[in-house]
Order: sequence, then structure tokens, then C-alpha cells
Amino acid sequence: MIKSDLVKKLIIVFLMFPLFSYSQQRTDAQELLNSINKTPEYISSAMTHQFPFSSANLGYSKEEIAKAKIKSISICLNNKWANTGNEKGCIKYLYDHKGNMIQSTSFDSTGKIEKSFKYSYLFDAKKNIVEIKITEEPSIYVMSIICKYDSLGYLLSKSFYKMDLPKSVNSMPNINEEKDAMEGSPPIDDGRYTENYEYNSLHQLIKYEVMHGNITETKNFEYDSLSRLIASKQIYLEKVYYKNTPHDMSKEYWVDSISKTFSGREYIYDKSSGNVIQKKISNKGGNSITKYVYTKTGMFSEINETTNNPLQTKWIKNYYDEQGRKIKTENRAGENNSLYSSSIYSYTNKGAIGWVQKEIIFSATGNSETYRTFDINAKLTEEKGTYTGHTIGDTITTHNTFSKKIAFEYFQ
Repeated sequence: MIKSDLVKKLIIVFLMFPLFSYSQQRTDAQELLNSINKTPEYISSAMTHQFPFSSANLGYSKEEIAKAKIKSISICLNNKWANTGNEKGCIKYLYDHKGNMIQSTSFDSTGKIEKSFKYSYLFDAKKNIVEIKITEEPSIYVMSIICKYDSLGYLLSKSFYKMDLPKSVNSMPNINEEKDAMEGSPPIDDGRYTENYEYNSLHQLIKYEVMHGNITETKNFEYDSLSRLIASKQIYLEKVYYKNTPHDMSKEYWVDSISKTFSGREYIYDKSSGNVIQKKISNKGGNSITKYVYTKTGMFSEINETTNNPLQTKWIKNYYDEQGRKIKTENRAGENNSLYSSSIYSYTNKGAIGWVQKEIIFSATGNSETYRTFDINAKLTEEKGTYTGHTIGDTITTHNTFSKKIAFEYFQ
């Protein structure tokens, strides 16, 4: 795929994401905590099961899926890209009564199964999930996810273990196994991935650590007396390997060093409303300050981001109707706050009050129109639209169409 095609696809991905308004800016610590109970999508370097423009839970937590008694979610694409052809196919997710995903199956445009994965769960006495075993049909072990909790049921760690070679479903990995010492070359990443969580006495997340192969990323969080996040610090560690050829040209060996990247965030809140009004990010590349302005009802009115480089200034302004629904967004950038894109939204009042039914986006590189349909339970059932435009520096105008249909099945 050439670079311009990739850019166009990324633009479409951005345009197809649902847009929602929040009464308060969510912080990175809150995002992490909210993601713990989400149904896993299992899309990583350790897996090959992927499907464009889809989510295993469409943003619902497993508790929401269980409450709605959802048995399955099916997503089908019928996209036509001007330069890369058609993109068709479906994926179906099955859930148990507790909202846990138990199977995911992808189909090609003819309905033939491409891949199918099953997920089995092991629970402890407190009904916490302690192990998720993933198998690819027919009964080929793929991955295990091991979860550990503290005495109060707070998640302490989540480890992903992948088998490099197909093994039977009964052949479990030794989760305490360590990689052999490096022999002549850097170790191969085996897809193992671990998340660690640490809390304070108030059960607030104060440390989040991710380890994947030779890469470690750590985030630490600080709170004020009102339990609001006021700062976070991120350290990214990566082991970098260098190939060294000694005087004896017949021998080669590898040496390594640790590369560190630091970044930090600081938050300031409004004394009366409690909303975040400023976020400051500091890293090697410089500092950026984002300021937030709200309407009387607590919705985002303006978001302004400035950096050391005036040309990288970003400014977003939202407009709302009398019902508090966003009807227009303007995106500006640069020293003169030049308009580079704007979005217009309209809504349906039949069963999905407040949900975006139609979205039109105008930008310097093209325009898009997205139409959404909802069922009587306010669940998105169809999303379709068009994109006409070009990438920067590309004089060829392209026309793309995209369609995503979603169907729900429910337990009786």
C-alpha cells in the first residue's frame, strides 16, 4: 500500500469514529481504570485476528452487555476504496450471560470462515476472572491471559502468554518460564505482554506498568485531597541492541543499552465546577499546554493547545443547540488559527435522542458524509457514507464509500 492510500484510510478511520461529548475531561488514569473491565479485543502483535473498523464491544463494558442481555454482536463491512479495491466481510462476537466474550469468528465476503477463536474463563471464589484461555479452531492453543487480584478484588496484573508454535489446547505454557540467555543475537520478542497495577490506601491507581519483550513503560499518578488526578509521570524504557564486529571478522556479537524517555502531565481544575481547565505536558520535544472552556451545562466549548512552536497551535470550538447537543465543530491550527476542518451534526429523536444521526465533515483535503441508524434501544445498527478528496500534494481526486452494518442477538 502506497503512503497516500494509507493516509486516506487513516482519514476514513478517523471520520468513522462516533463522536461523544463528556461533561468533564477524562484523565489518563481514569481511562486506564475504565478500560480494566472492558471486553478484551485481543488485537496485538501476539495475535493475527484483526478486523478493520470494528470493536469487540462497540464501547460497551461487559457489565453493560450483560445488563442488556446481548448474546451476540455481528459487524459487516462493504467498503469500496478508490485505489485499493473492495473491503468486505463480517465478524461475529458471542457473549455469555455475564458479558464475557466466548467466541469471535471472521467471515470473508462469501460467508466462508476465515478465523474463529474461542475464549474460556477460569474464576476464583470471588468470581474474578483469573485466567482466559484462547484457542483457534480447531482446538489449537493460541494464548492465555492470567489475572491476579489483591484481597479486595482489585486487579494487580494481567499477563498475556502466547505460544510460538501450535500446541494442543491441553498444553499450557509454564508462566514462570524465563527466556534463555542471549546467544549471539538479541532475543526474539515472543509476544508476551504484562500489565501491572498499583493502588494507594484509597484504592486510587498510582502506578501502571506495561512490559512487552524488552520494552517497559511506567506511569505514576498523583492526586489531590479531593481524589482528583493532578499529575502523572511516564517513563518509557527500551533496550536497544547494537551489532558489534570485533577485529576477528569471523565473529559477531550483540551489545545492548537502555534508552529512556520521560514525559509528565499536570492538571488544573476549576474551583467551582471541578472541571479540568488546563493540562500541561512536558517531554523531550518541549512543552504543550491545553486549556478547556465549558458551557453552562458543562460541555466542552473550546479546547486550545499551544506548544513551543506557534505553527503547531490547535484550537477546537464546539457549538450546541438548545437541547445541549453538539451541532458544529470547528478545528483550527497554526499561528493565525486558520480553519482546516469543520463538522456539522444532526440527530434523530426516534429511540436514540442525543445520538449523531448525520455527520458532514469539510476539510482542506476533502469532504465526508456519514449516516447512522439506531434501533429502538439506541444501539447503532448501521453506519455508511462517502469520502471524496485527496491527500496533501496529491492532485488525483478519489471517491470512497463505506458501510458498516451491526446486528444484535439477545438472550431470552
